[in-house]
Amino acid sequence: MKNVRKMLAVLAAAAMTLGILAGCTQSTEESAATDAKAPTTADYAGTYLFDQMITKVDGKTTEVAVGDKIEGETIDEGYAVSTLNADGTCTLDMQANPGKPMEGTWIVKSADTIEITTEGQTSEVTIDGDTLTTPSTFDVDGKKMEMTFVFKKASSTTRADYAGEYHIQKIAVEKGGKTEEYALGDDYQGTTLTEDSEISFLNSDGTCSLKSDINDMAIPDGTWRVAGDGEIIISVDMGEGSGSTSGPVFTIKDGVFTQVLEYGDGETSTFTYIKK
Repeated sequence: MKNVRKMLAVLAAAAMTLGILAGCTQSTEESAATDAKAPTTADYAGTYLFDQMITKVDGKTTEVAVGDKIEGETIDEGYAVSTLNADGTCTLDMQANPGKPMEGTWIVKSADTIEITTEGQTSEVTIDGDTLTTPSTFDVDGKKMEMTFVFKKASSTTRADYAGEYHIQKIAVEKGGKTEEYALGDDYQGTTLTEDSEISFLNSDGTCSLKSDINDMAIPDGTWRVAGDGEIIISVDMGEGSGSTSGPVFTIKDGVFTQVLEYGDGETSTFTYIKK
């Protein structure tokens, strides 16, 4: 992670100088020549949130993803936010330049490519499903640096849709091809399982915590975010030297919160909670 903070700062400058997220309007001739079935700006319009940055310099590769903690500061998806509007205009908001969004326009070139131009410079950006990838190359301190920024399209679902207090309902433990299930009232690790034996709190401000009478491991408070419709990701800092652990995708549907955890000894435990 050495020099990562400097690289993150370069992201703002790179966006300004290389035209990472802005474009040019489509001419009348281009529109007339476009196949009616070809994708349009309406197909890709939306808000795209920062997800990952991959940097290559001097043969070394550094990756920074949402949830990583650098010098005590956790990088979140709000570090860079790109908005592609259906009318062909777009903006890029950077935490490094608060209140000073870049503005521009954009067009669709093909099923997986859009063309973006700003301040007289044009670049091509790839779109694969809900993933926006912006490769760029420039010099930093006399060295060639390749940086690839990855953005994920924001879900229409927000934290408010899933925030709440979730109480344990059942636990399934699979190991060695055998599955043991524990329901309310059953003995689990010497404790009678009740709805209050374990409670997961998903707060509307993005913080989360776990109150547990059955887990012998101290789980610190963490953060959570919406990964997609019916999906969330929980990130927890397990202590100095371990970094931030961005957990697997957990599912929430109709008030039922399911966590599937895999352990190094081959055991898989599925915890099912219900919203109260």
